[in-house]
Amino acid sequence: MQTAAKSDPAALRRADAVFVGGGNTYALLERTRDSGLLAAIKERAVDGMPYAGSSAGANLAGPS
Repeated sequence: MQTAAKSDPAALRRADAVFVGGGNTYALLERTRDSGLLAAIKERAVDGMPYAGSSAGANLAGPS
């Protein structure tokens, strides 16, 4: 299992799946949005890449 760099949206193009752990939902949302990871994760998930998260990581997958 490999872990992508924390702020490397390009690494998501090589990922088979993504798991995002818990923490502070607001901080996680801000950091993933600012780094471009949120949009990249959404794009890949819509294309069929499996996405799983726990706690704050699950919140990222919500509609708002």
